Amino acid sequence: GVPTEASEVYDYELAAILLHKGASARSGHYVAHVKHEITGRWWLFDDETVTLLGEKPFGQDGDGGDNGEMVEISDDGEARTVPRTGQVVDPMFSSCNAYLLIYRQKLQQTSRSNEDPCVLQEVAVPPHLSEMVEAKNVAFRDEVEVFQGKVQDILSETQQRQHEVRELIDLMPFR
Repeated sequence: GVPTEASEVYDYELAAILLHKGASARSGHYVAHVKHEITGRWWLFDDETVTLLGEKPFGQDGDGGDNGEMVEISDDGEARTVPRTGQVVDPMFSSCNAYLLIYRQKLQQTSRSNEDPCVLQEVAVPPHLSEMVEAKNVAFRDEVEVFQGKVQDILSETQQRQHEVRELIDLMPFR
């Protein structure tokens, strides 16, 4: 959202990192490092494999912090720390592959922050979405009613044909 007053400030946090690992844009593999919005834990999504990384986007040791090391992503997608060289002063993240950083507005601390994140919370559905869902439900019920009418018509016609066939069989002389 847009601030309503000049004094209003928004804080953002890193929410996800999408990584492309490969020799070129035409080939390779994508993985995603995603931070759970409530627990703050990072997860690695790599096709059907999901791995808990912990409190840092590249695992507990891959913080890229000011410890004389930096995080490097190799061509096979493995994160590893390597000693810094040269005159690098600020902590940095280095990769020869493409990446996209995704940020989200930080959640304000509420009484819900102590609740179990796995328990479904009741959420108010916006009115326009409720109206859209209700309209789709009405249309679906109408289609079901039309379909059931067609099924009944076919059953009635089939029963009528069966009755006619039985009458013809009863009229046949070989009985």
